[in-house]
Amino acid sequence: MSGNIFLAREGQVVHLMINNLASTTAGNVNVLRLPTGFVPTTVTGANWRNGSVLSDAGDVVRQLSFFNGYMRVLQMPTGKQLGGYATWLVPADWPTTLPGVSA
Repeated sequence: MSGNIFLAREGQVVHLMINNLASTTAGNVNVLRLPTGFVPTTVTGANWRNGSVLSDAGDVVRQLSFFNGYMRVLQMPTGKQLGGYATWLVPADWPTTLPGVSA
């Protein structure tokens, strides 16, 4: 997996931006383990779908899914770079520690 994933939370809303995401594995590919406090509100089972990501040519739309703690791209192609944006609501309080490194 290569590319950039940016994750931010404002109040009860999470923003995810994907830029130049590429994978050597095709199919349903886990791209990010969502940290505590960033998990979608609407998850009632193992799978949840939200948003879409576009291929580098803009010709193929792929769905994002939350599955077993991971944000994944459904039907991820190889040899393409994906980019896109998604938002979702979270029910959890703010985490006591934030993930990642501050910019």
